[in-house]
Amino acid sequence: MLAQDLAIVPLLLVVSLLTERGAGGGGSSAWVWASLRAVVVVAAIVVVGRFVLTRILALATRQQNEPVFRERRRHSRRRGAYGTSAASQVCVRKPKGAQMRLRKNGDSRLGICSIAVLLTLMTGAAVAEERQALSRGQTVYVPVYSHIWYGNVDSRLKASKLLLSSMLSIRNVDPDHSIVVNMVRYHDTDGKLLKEDSLARTLAPLASTDVFVEFKDDTGGAGAKFIVVWQADVPVNPPIIESVNTHFQGTQLTVFLSRGRPIK
Repeated sequence: MLAQDLAIVPLLLVVSLLTERGAGGGGSSAWVWASLRAVVVVAAIVVVGRFVLTRILALATRQQNEPVFRERRRHSRRRGAYGTSAASQVCVRKPKGAQMRLRKNGDSRLGICSIAVLLTLMTGAAVAEERQALSRGQTVYVPVYSHIWYGNVDSRLKASKLLLSSMLSIRNVDPDHSIVVNMVRYHDTDGKLLKEDSLARTLAPLASTDVFVEFKDDTGGAGAKFIVVWQADVPVNPPIIESVNTHFQGTQLTVFLSRGRPIK
């Protein structure tokens, strides 16, 4: 059962490897150093477990733990049970069997712990690499929904339409460096350019900006999108770019997010 539980760890590692990351350098070197650290830690566990832990267990076995055996003999005499006392004497006379069992159990536990530590460190390295990937610029595709279809289709094979307002949010998450948003383009479902904002905007560290599409503007359709181009003078943490799609009427509120995806 423990092996089955550990089997999910390499699967998570493979998923993280196959996941597309944003542009930026340092990913390969981060993996190399993280893998080296994992190998060193596992090697240290193996050496300590093989040459130190087994010696400690063997020493404990050779000591025979006489106070415990004495207490067990006293307890067996009170109960009048000879079998327990005989078993204790057998354990005292034959410590080698117990030593071998302890060594075998210690080796198996050592192997399981080593595998668990290695896989955990490698998975942590994948997460750290994704979190620390830096970039000097990207072109980001952000899904937007001017409306969505819902309900059943009518005789004209059309479903009901729910109009949405959309807000593009661009957040500079780097605490030390500014970024420049060079261009924001708004395209409809067919890819036609509807609006373009070429005015460069500088976002200071941790600053944000937004672009709003009105509720009544349905020209984008269900497949509208923003294309955002940004750059920085030095490698920075890529900004969070997403759209917030909202419908509010009476007491009903519909809100959902669409996260942007780097395409260049």
